[in-house]
Amino acid sequence: YEILASDWIQTVLFRSEVAESIEVFNVAGQKVAEARNASEVAAPATGAYIVKAVVAGAPVVKKVIL
Repeated sequence: YEILASDWIQTVLFRSEVAESIEVFNVAGQKVAEARNASEVAAPATGAYIVKAVVAGAPVVKKVIL
């Protein structure tokens, strides 16, 4: 699986699999978005985010800049 960031639609996408959970945090540590059983979640604005997800039972943490 791969996490992609698009500055045009401000969405984090998970290719190939649906994530059991996705949480998006800003650099201050505040949760700004979340989704369950999804392959995408929209960020509220451009900027730097930490994305925490569970994909196929495995935790994934990535820094994303939109």
